[in-house]
Amino acid sequence: MSQSRKHMTPAPSTWLRMADKAEREQLRAYRLNGDPRFWAVSSASDPSSAYEVTMLGDQMLCSCRASEFLPYCKHRAAVLRELGALGDEALLAA
Repeated sequence: MSQSRKHMTPAPSTWLRMADKAEREQLRAYRLNGDPRFWAVSSASDPSSAYEVTMLGDQMLCSCRASEFLPYCKHRAAVLRELGALGDEALLAA
């Protein structure tokens, strides 16, 4: 897979689709120590695990396997939804 694909910006519809999937799977996003940059998101496949989502400037990083290949995942989408960044106003600005 080329590096350029990894750095593509996903369409707003992709984030919404991932956020809906996270909601269906009942994933929960928790801010760590009150810091808005660091999050833990529950795992759908292993209830005793969580994935780390880190906000670094304009980038979001996730420790899940999908993040090795794609610029989006349901864990990052769960954080965006928790932050209110996936509302209609946010999509119109994208």
